[in-house]
Amino acid sequence: MPLMHIDMKKYFVIIPLLAVLSCTKQEERVPLYEIGALTSEYNLGYEASEVTVEILSNGDFTAVLPEDTPWIRFPDGLSAKGRGDCSLTLSYDTNRSIPRSVVMTLTSGTNTSEVIFHQDGLLSAGISISEKCITVPAEGGPARVRVNTALSKESLSFSVNYVQSEDEEWIHDVRMEGNYICFDVAPILNAENFRHARISVTSGSATAVLLVGQTPSGVTLRDIGLATLKATLTKAGSTTIPEHIVLLGQVLNDSSFGNGAENRNVSVDIPDREWKYGVLYLQDVDGGGIKVNFDSRCDDLVDQFGMVGIDLFGATLTREEAPLRYTLSGLQPTSVVSSKGGIRPNPAVRSIGSLGEGDLYTLVTVEGVEIPFRKGPYVPLDIRYISYITAYPVTLRDKSGDTLPMMINADCTFSRDGSGMPQGSGSVTGVLVHETCDHVEWDTEAEKSMTSQGIVGDYVAGIGNIGPWQIRPMRKSDIAISENFEEGFSELLYEWRYCASLSAEDAPSDSYPVRNCDTLSHTVYPTYPAVADPTSLPARFYCENTSGERAEILPCNDFTLLGPYEYGGTIAAPELGNGVTDYYLRSAQWRVVSASKTAGIVYSSNKWKESNGSAWKADHWSTNRYWCVSFPTDKEGIKSPLSVQVGFNGCALGASSPNRGAPRFWKVECSLNGTEWSKVADYTVPDFPAASSRRVWQLPGTKYITVNLPDNMIGREEVYVRLIPSENKAGNALSYVASGNNIGETSYNAINYFAIRYNK
Repeated sequence: MPLMHIDMKKYFVIIPLLAVLSCTKQEERVPLYEIGALTSEYNLGYEASEVTVEILSNGDFTAVLPEDTPWIRFPDGLSAKGRGDCSLTLSYDTNRSIPRSVVMTLTSGTNTSEVIFHQDGLLSAGISISEKCITVPAEGGPARVRVNTALSKESLSFSVNYVQSEDEEWIHDVRMEGNYICFDVAPILNAENFRHARISVTSGSATAVLLVGQTPSGVTLRDIGLATLKATLTKAGSTTIPEHIVLLGQVLNDSSFGNGAENRNVSVDIPDREWKYGVLYLQDVDGGGIKVNFDSRCDDLVDQFGMVGIDLFGATLTREEAPLRYTLSGLQPTSVVSSKGGIRPNPAVRSIGSLGEGDLYTLVTVEGVEIPFRKGPYVPLDIRYISYITAYPVTLRDKSGDTLPMMINADCTFSRDGSGMPQGSGSVTGVLVHETCDHVEWDTEAEKSMTSQGIVGDYVAGIGNIGPWQIRPMRKSDIAISENFEEGFSELLYEWRYCASLSAEDAPSDSYPVRNCDTLSHTVYPTYPAVADPTSLPARFYCENTSGERAEILPCNDFTLLGPYEYGGTIAAPELGNGVTDYYLRSAQWRVVSASKTAGIVYSSNKWKESNGSAWKADHWSTNRYWCVSFPTDKEGIKSPLSVQVGFNGCALGASSPNRGAPRFWKVECSLNGTEWSKVADYTVPDFPAASSRRVWQLPGTKYITVNLPDNMIGREEVYVRLIPSENKAGNALSYVASGNNIGETSYNAINYFAIRYNK
């Protein structure tokens, strides 16, 4: 294998670890003393067990635990030694106290790396209440709820806050009896409405809240199942629920990592980051699901996988088609009448092609998938515009070539955390949702219809169709895709990830980039396979006209800086660049030199005024100009489907080009001889926004596509794939498709990634 799995080896992310297995020898030219593990943190259960750590190293290493952690150990004590890629096994004891953590240090030469283990405890370090919401009858009486805490009972204090209640105090004598909060509830007298109160339990900085509801006299809460509720609407439309019926279900989402549900924008550039905290995805015991929208945040009343009861009185039930889905809206946090812990349901295991309407708003595991773009973070956007794009659809692809968007919120904890995306294959677990993304796709006919109704286009949202369903993982660990490119189901034939025309002789001593961009012949050579002389590879990437005249290609900025980005305005680790390395395992030519706010940009010119870049651009576009890649496919072992992956963005609509943008509509074509072309796909390229005139249909970053090629492209000495404008239409700073429909001659189209994959 050529040496291009090095990206993963350079940027470690660290995971659970379990046994001492055999070690493997690293390939040559890997820098000395690299050390790391596949995942940085692992959560252990409170019961005694073992955990396996997969170590990545190219030499001897030592793993050491602190001396004050006797509860976790290697077979021979608090340290272990190894060599090369191998596994270590650690055993740990039952934790009958509060949660605890330990850091294991890995050392090889002068380099170190850390693995953190968190173990649950039988006791809580804070305060937790077994039921977050309870409802008592109108006649009142004594009530109690179990409390779990390691804090002394004498340190606990209680307070009661009445929620929209005109009555005098109706909860009395709040106290601890054993492991229970006990209190007395007065009867409701002459009341027609529910009343609610919050009981807060506090000790120092630790606190927990119990919501207590009381039904009015004569009201009986009746439970209803999800299937029965859905059956009340037999066609698309909405209905208001006129009675106190309680929907029972299991909460699937968790917003602690910022990706529990979608956000929304109040206007084109004013985000509502609280929206996700008021969305619940509920799954019925029979497997069906529903989306529930609260008018304000309710996340403190529920736990992920907890069982809840929601009073639907006054709520709106909506049924929508294509795909068939149900939503509840108009609910208040006080509508939650019961909430207690639950266990994680077994997710339905699906392939992308087997997903269906019945899976919407349920927990699923999509197996056998990869992220087919080996560059940048999960959200490759210009951070200056992060306020008006709420989520980014990362493409998942399976062995059949089917795709599924994975929704990652722009502000979630792992959107840009300093590590690249995993390069192998595996599975993703999350809630199957139906969401749109106006920044990636835009429906001009829907826009016209809404505009005719007086809705201003700037505030239109929800018409960017990106497919019938998407998957939304709750946390990074739900993305169980191998970091190791060699463990994927597909292989790369050729790949282009950067442009470097600076020769090794002229470069600073810490870089040595490989020259793969020939500015004289306007050709870019592959960066994979990694060879000392990329021009020796029989694949070419260029831009030309239908007349055969080659166009000039220039290096270009892109927005794939790994970060991590601190939202206070600095890049915590600018030296990581975009995670792309060359043949010499160097990435210095794409580093961001300053830690000041850089908007996530990887610059086309960094320390040297040379033609280096993380992307390419060309201008003077028309329907006669196209990007083209030529390459052989007669390599032994290529299996269908053969596919291409491309990342691109359009012209920045600013002062220099406010009237006409780059081509809006494109198509992918293939050819066996370079003269006869067949269309295999259509796609659109959004414009990059201008700070003075942002629009919801503009994308402040990279859009990626993956397209399957015909099987007759396999086994050929040379084939061609081109990306060519399909219509002479473009946008401007005010319109998705500008009046006059002309492509701006000076506007540019940029590509930051191109690859050809096949199944092993």
